[in-house]
Amino acid sequence: MATTPEDEAKSESRRILRRIEQENGPAGVGFLIGTERWVQKLADDADRADPAEYWGTVIGRILGFLIAIGLLVALVYVASGG
Repeated sequence: MATTPEDEAKSESRRILRRIEQENGPAGVGFLIGTERWVQKLADDADRADPAEYWGTVIGRILGFLIAIGLLVALVYVASGG
C-alpha cells in the first residue's frame, strides 16, 4: 500500500511534535533546566564543595551584569541629551 503525501505530512508532523515535547517536557521544565545550566556556567570556576562561594560567585556575577547594563543605559540616556 503506497503512502499518500497527506499521510507523509501527518507522520512528519507527529515526529516534530514528539521531538518538541521531548525537548521541552512538561510546561516550564525546559526553562528550568536551561536556567540551571546557565547558573552552572556562571560559576564554573567556583568551588562546588563550598555553597557560600558558589552562590556568592553566581550572585556577584549576576549583579555585576545588571550594574553594567544599568550603566550602559545611563550612558545612552546622558549621551542622547536626556
